Amino acid sequence: MVAFLIRTIVMLVQSLRLLIGGGLICLGILGVVLPILPGMPFLILGILAIGRRSRVLRQGSISGKLLLKRWARHPHPSLASLGRWSLAAQRKTSRQLRRLLWWWQLQQNRLRGRIILNH
Repeated sequence: MVAFLIRTIVMLVQSLRLLIGGGLICLGILGVVLPILPGMPFLILGILAIGRRSRVLRQGSISGKLLLKRWARHPHPSLASLGRWSLAAQRKTSRQLRRLLWWWQLQQNRLRGRIILNH
């Protein structure tokens, strides 16, 4: 009985995080389009609320990358150049985020005393 209650609470919290994160991401997308609303803080908070390991977020990321690749191969020159520019910007951002996460993990490991580097 207790295990069922705990499982139910965990599922409720995960659903609530997904709902709140999705709402924040929608607000962030609106903020990117509309000049009145700042979009990036809502996007960042939405991604943090959902979590980096979320299947929904991962599938959305993959779908976005595939869309950019399709735009980059579009027969219309304007859309193709916009797609190539967007794809390059996405790759650069992804690379920078990956390096930032590696650096953060290295700092955390140094603080815990796991890695000692001589500089």
